[in-house]
Amino acid sequence: MITAVEHHQGPGTLTLERDRLHLIFGYGTGDTFNAMVHLAKAPPSVTYNMIIKKPQLDLVLFLLGLFKQAPNRLIVVDYWKHDFALVLSQLFPELGIQRKFEPHMRDSGLLACWATPSYYNKILPHTEEDMNVLRAYFGVGSSASSIPEGSVVLFPTAGTQFSDYKPDWSGIVSQLKSLGMHNIFANVSGIQEYGDETIKGATPIQLSHRELIKTIHGTPRVKIIAVRSGVLDILRFSDARALVLYQPVPDVIFETCRFGLIPTKMDFLEAICLNESTEHQNLTIQYYVEKFLASTLTR
Repeated sequence: MITAVEHHQGPGTLTLERDRLHLIFGYGTGDTFNAMVHLAKAPPSVTYNMIIKKPQLDLVLFLLGLFKQAPNRLIVVDYWKHDFALVLSQLFPELGIQRKFEPHMRDSGLLACWATPSYYNKILPHTEEDMNVLRAYFGVGSSASSIPEGSVVLFPTAGTQFSDYKPDWSGIVSQLKSLGMHNIFANVSGIQEYGDETIKGATPIQLSHRELIKTIHGTPRVKIIAVRSGVLDILRFSDARALVLYQPVPDVIFETCRFGLIPTKMDFLEAICLNESTEHQNLTIQYYVEKFLASTLTR
C-alpha cells in the first residue's frame, strides 16, 4: 500500500534517492492512463516511488486500485507542461533517465513509463480476461453524475498536438439535433489553460477523470464526439461509440497519436481532415457526423 503522498509546488523542490526506483508518469491523461493500466498487470518487483503531475492525481489514485504492488511513495508535482520527464532528467542527471516499459523493472534511478500506442499490447499483452477485469473495475459503483441512455457527449479540447483545433461545435450540435439527437452534453474540464469549453446548445457537465470513466461505463449506448485527446484513451474499455476528429498534422504525429492504433473495446470512426481550409473541414465533419449516427461502425 502507499505509505505517503508528497505534494510539491514544482519539480525544483524534489529530492530523490539513487537507490530507489522512481517511475515517472509525467505525460498527459491518455499516456498516464495507458501506461498505468498496462503496468498494473506486471508492476515492478521491487519497492518503488511514483512521480506524477498534479492534474493526473485523481486518475492515478483511481487506477492504483488495480495494482498488486502499489508505490511506496506517491510524489505529486504541480506541473502542467508536457515535457515533465525531460525536466526531471535535467534536474537529476546523476540518476539517469530511461524511457521504457517493462514488467518486473529493477532499475534504480528515473524511469519514464511511456510507449507509443501501437506498442502497448506488444509490451504487456492484454488478454480478453484482462479486458474483462478492467471493465468490471471501471464499472463498479455509481458515478457522481448520470446522463440519459443514448446521449451524445462532446469533448472539445485536447492537449499537446491537437490543442489548437477548434471545430465548429455549435454547427455540430445543430446537425445532431436535426438528426434527432437531443440529449447533448459538453465536457467542461475546468482547466484554465483550455479556455472556454462551453458549447452553445449543449448542456455542460464537469466530471473528474474517475467520474467520467464510471459515467460512460454506466451509460448504455452513449455516443462520443471528440477531438483526439487522452479522454478517448481513458474510455477505451467502455461500450461507447466514438467519432474522433483530427486536424491536419504531420504524418509522424498522426501515426503515433491515432486512436485507431490502440486496442479498444469502443466502436469508433476517425474523421481525418487533411485540408487546411476551414470550409472543407466543416463539410468533412458534417459528412462524418451523419455517417457516424447512421452506421453500425464495425471496425
